[in-house]
Amino acid sequence: MKFFNMDSPVSRFLTKLFDIVWLNILTMICALPIVTAGASFTAMHYVLLHMVRNEEGYIAKSFFRAFKQNFRQATLVWLTVLPFLLLYAGIFVFFGRDENGSLTAAGIAVLVAFILLLPFLLFLFPLLARFETNIRQLYKNTVLIMFAHSKTSIFMILTHLVFWYAIWKWLAYVAFLIPLMFFTLPGYICAVLYTPVLKKYEPEEQKEENAGEEGEQ
Repeated sequence: MKFFNMDSPVSRFLTKLFDIVWLNILTMICALPIVTAGASFTAMHYVLLHMVRNEEGYIAKSFFRAFKQNFRQATLVWLTVLPFLLLYAGIFVFFGRDENGSLTAAGIAVLVAFILLLPFLLFLFPLLARFETNIRQLYKNTVLIMFAHSKTSIFMILTHLVFWYAIWKWLAYVAFLIPLMFFTLPGYICAVLYTPVLKKYEPEEQKEENAGEEGEQ
């Protein structure tokens, strides 16, 4: 029966869905120590890039290989970003709402600041996963790309904001999504968006190699 054919659209969809769930579980477990979250997010995007290109192999093997290879640099990058996130969270928790539960000026300012920082974060770890460079150049490239491809940045922001709002709005009904695809579902959608962007910055020999791999699929 075509339904049970491994090459059928249904089978491919279910396989991709399982991979997204499995990848999210790995990402959450490896991000739990907090300090290792940067390496975990980098490994996640490494796998997502290959999933979008239909080049994925064993999810866990690819994830842990990328986690190990990028651990030092990804951890240093994450530790420079983490203080800002903790500062935003602290200000919002203690000063973000008034006695009536309404947003204060400080709360609005923090939300705006976070939204402005978000495209930087959404491009930072995919770039780290895809290209070998030093941290200073990584930051520079991230800023340049997020502004040069502002439309992609906006869609990536909206993808996460809509997903987070849905989780918050209907938490009682969709709480199960948090351990299953909290990071990887919006991450996969963003990977579909940023993969063509990153491809423009690949060396020619790398593009030819990727094209050859895609032709063999």
